[in-house]
Amino acid sequence: MKLHKGFVLWMLTLTLSALIAGCTPLGTVLSGTDDDTTATGIDLVDTTWTLIKMNGEAVTALAEASLDFATEQISGIAFCNRFFGPYEQDGATLSFGMLGSTMMACPDMEHEGQYFEALGTVAGYRIDADDLVLTDADGDAVLVFSPAKQAALEGTVWHLTGYNTGNAISSLILDTEITATLTDGQIEGSAGCNGYFASYTLDGPHIEMGPVANTEMYCMEPEGVMDQEMDYLVALATAAMYDIDRDTLTILNAEGMRLLTYSAISE
Repeated sequence: MKLHKGFVLWMLTLTLSALIAGCTPLGTVLSGTDDDTTATGIDLVDTTWTLIKMNGEAVTALAEASLDFATEQISGIAFCNRFFGPYEQDGATLSFGMLGSTMMACPDMEHEGQYFEALGTVAGYRIDADDLVLTDADGDAVLVFSPAKQAALEGTVWHLTGYNTGNAISSLILDTEITATLTDGQIEGSAGCNGYFASYTLDGPHIEMGPVANTEMYCMEPEGVMDQEMDYLVALATAAMYDIDRDTLTILNAEGMRLLTYSAISE
């Protein structure tokens, strides 16, 4: 039987279409499984995550653990200490190398130990909805993370956690509070005793403060609060750059020296 040329071309087209429809390009996210779990081969570089479940149990809002991916390196907070180390990713397989950390002691080190132990068992990962699920060699979930939320510079109430005294970064005097809110070119807040305000301008990561004005009360207690306030206002006036990491704002001078650190307050 002699086949017409046009019929042959039509059959080849149908065959190629069927083959293409049955294939999935490499790196494509697959979805639609019964449990709404997504198989992945996505690149984790430059993604940041907050731990929400460990070994099947939810992490409380008061605890903090995180995981950040850079090129071949991870870092994060393990409830108490900061950690760092290498990782390897090949498609949906994932493993971590030897991890280093700071050596602070905290009241509850148990969760930190569990976190490091769980990281050591990781053999793969998947994305479930928007969450990152780290799995062991059997495919069981050991750690679950949600995407890290980044606080906005403007419109957020920032609570000072550390300030530069000229010699070192100091924490605040007990029972004192220093705040800052930046909105539409105006910063204002409490300096511990007095209220203060100033104008500011932004240019990318650069920030420049106008003259800082404040009320003129004098507070006797707690001891040292007025010196603390002066150190804060002097540091704020020399602000040149800022950086936000999740809910932490860092203010630096023109040489890159850290002047002030704040934590976002949830309303």
